[in-house]
Amino acid sequence: MKTNQFSFLAPSRYIRIACSFFLIFLTVQPFFSNNSARRQSLVLRTGIAGSSNSIDSYLKRSVHQIKKPEPANIAGGFENNEPHQIFIQSLINGQGSEVRGVYVPGVFALPVVQQPETNPVYVSEEDGYLTLYRSAANNGVTGLLAHNYLSGAQFSEIEPGVEVNVIYGDGASRPYRVDKIHRFQKVEPTNLSSDLIDLNTGTRMTAAQVFDQVYRGGDHVTFQTCLEEEGNLSWGLLFIIASPRIK
Repeated sequence: MKTNQFSFLAPSRYIRIACSFFLIFLTVQPFFSNNSARRQSLVLRTGIAGSSNSIDSYLKRSVHQIKKPEPANIAGGFENNEPHQIFIQSLINGQGSEVRGVYVPGVFALPVVQQPETNPVYVSEEDGYLTLYRSAANNGVTGLLAHNYLSGAQFSEIEPGVEVNVIYGDGASRPYRVDKIHRFQKVEPTNLSSDLIDLNTGTRMTAAQVFDQVYRGGDHVTFQTCLEEEGNLSWGLLFIIASPRIK
């Protein structure tokens, strides 16, 4: 009898890995959607078909290469302009093109870490940080990833109409406003290429179609995390989209 490669893992550990790798699959899916051999190569490269040691190694790879901003010492919901400016000052590194933080009034003020060039599927395993999705930037989209057992847990507090401020390394900020929230159920929660069901419309979509919907279409912000249901941290996906605010 063939042994399940994850059978020796604790349930919570398995769920975290499943959630992590579905995020990874959706992140790199556009590069592999039309080539099954490449999809199989991706599985091997990520270590999903390997041992728990190879999985841990992949998740942690290149973390030491990331130069992170200091965690914000200020909670969301600033009462006046001064703490807002303190948060911005803590993120400045002189790089005007680099996203360094995100401020959602009344919800959170979080620094953003960059994906290493050598690891385009990296998602921070530290609470209090968001991860900038490098491939989304190639489409002119600011993609912000976080696991739902870390900073992504706060995404559910973001409501339509809420303002999102993206802060750059030179201290400049760009305002957006939330106008779309998409929730999807994964047909097969542990299958990296699973189709998804739009919980708003009931429409069944492929991972490629979902990617095109949330990570294409010009300048906007997309928050992405997993949805939990009945204790399953990787039951579905949540996408929150904010469009440029018209002054």
